[in-house]
Amino acid sequence: MSDLFINFAMFNGIEYPTINEQKMSDQEILNRAVAALNSNLYREKATVDYDGDVPCLTLMGKRFWCVVKPNLTLVDMMDKCLPADKEARILYVTINVTPKMLELAKLPEINVLDCAGNFNIQYQQENGNVVLMLANKGEKPIEDVMPKAYPIFLEKGLKVIFYLLLDKKNIGRPYRDIMDATVVSIGTVKNIIDGMIYQQFARVEDNKRFLTNTDRLLMLWATNYGQILKPRLLQTRFAFRYEEKRKNWKAMTLPDGMMWGGEPAATLTDGFLTPGEFTIYTDVPAATLMKTGAVIPDANGEITVYEKFWKDEEATNVTPAILTYADLMDTANSRCIEAAQKIKEYELKYLL
Repeated sequence: MSDLFINFAMFNGIEYPTINEQKMSDQEILNRAVAALNSNLYREKATVDYDGDVPCLTLMGKRFWCVVKPNLTLVDMMDKCLPADKEARILYVTINVTPKMLELAKLPEINVLDCAGNFNIQYQQENGNVVLMLANKGEKPIEDVMPKAYPIFLEKGLKVIFYLLLDKKNIGRPYRDIMDATVVSIGTVKNIIDGMIYQQFARVEDNKRFLTNTDRLLMLWATNYGQILKPRLLQTRFAFRYEEKRKNWKAMTLPDGMMWGGEPAATLTDGFLTPGEFTIYTDVPAATLMKTGAVIPDANGEITVYEKFWKDEEATNVTPAILTYADLMDTANSRCIEAAQKIKEYELKYLL
């Protein structure tokens, strides 16, 4: 059977596992998304038929196999699934897409459509010629289909969950220890962990707490970190003073209190990438970076500085693997997403 019918509906970690309910839910998503698409088309409208169980959308003579995912992620969009019909292309259909999903959908053979009428759809022939290209963005998200996010993925929850993911044993520590490590009030810590238990990301056995469904928790944490917490941490941007400084960025010694994140962190950890953008986290003034003599202030520079939001037990020049993974996923860049999956496979295997 197709992905349309066998995947569970996922809304912020809650499953709706009944197959009949899933058919109805996905069918409604598909209907609303196609209606929203057609409202933006002035000529030929899109139509839907079925190839067995698989919904297929025909648009301006071109055929797209629809993969309906209520909670679509960037990783889903990187899946190398192929339709049985070699002339068709894959179209991911979801409730709400993010700007980063629309950006990723600029790549050939990655198409996306949501219920609000945001889409990026193209059809490229084998010779590279693009015969169909349609895009629309900026439509307001659909709120009445998707339940409200639980507080565990808001700012304080993201800080607590980050600490819990650093070491699976941290979930079992006293609330006061977690409060001291995250600078979040003890009452909020308890509420967040209670919320995690309710959403089946934690369980209690013999009065001891354990993390569960850590793979899904990591994915949701990374997604919400990029959308909610990371923008609030932004401090400023710099550029390398000379191209030679950029090429030899590894030779630059960061001031105490600063560390590499994102692409440079992945490079220093496992050598997966040649950085195109440079991320730095700091708990000292960002201007301290000027002391290296390698950078200058630049609002459009390739170096982005963020406030460090966690406590370190030991000094290091790169962010924890969880944060490196999240930063890479937040780029919506295919090479960075592939590197993020390698970080997950090798550096975060204790969570899988």
